[in-house]
Amino acid sequence: MIMKTIRIPSLWHEVLGTESTLMELLLVFTVSPIATLTLFGITHPEWSILANWQTAILLLLVFDIFAGFIANLTFSTNKFYKASPKARLVFIALHIQPLIFSFLFGDFTLICLLVWGYTAVSAFVINALQSYPAQKPVAGSFLAIGLIGLLLSSTELPLILLVALTFYQLKVIYSFAVEHYASRDI
Repeated sequence: MIMKTIRIPSLWHEVLGTESTLMELLLVFTVSPIATLTLFGITHPEWSILANWQTAILLLLVFDIFAGFIANLTFSTNKFYKASPKARLVFIALHIQPLIFSFLFGDFTLICLLVWGYTAVSAFVINALQSYPAQKPVAGSFLAIGLIGLLLSSTELPLILLVALTFYQLKVIYSFAVEHYASRDI
């Protein structure tokens, strides 16, 4: 039952692929709201100063990052983007969440720009290595460098922003840009 295949409505193909399993959908739609609400609960003083519309956008962006991190690891989403390489490039280019975070918080522009730029360049490079046998370790290396840079420069970042930028890098550099289900010959 839990591994039952479910057809995904076409509106959601870019997010979940064309069909997925009940298990994968349960993981995306239980873990991401729990992670989002937990993060928001712990960091209330950091975002409570924002206007309601800013808080709503922040909530959606954080949820999108957590949900995307999990969804991009699924066979279905991976298969969808393997069949559409141009859509994969567009997807990488459209991920501008750090720039929106900078706008919402009215600060932290430099770190948000650096994370966004580094993540985009890393994802494009890793995406170009789709058939390269060491694509995953290369992606892991890019991710490690990005996370170390973020953590070393994050002394003044609000915790909610630090967590969001960390998972943004995980989502785009490793979860999305890597062809997780490819067979590779060495």
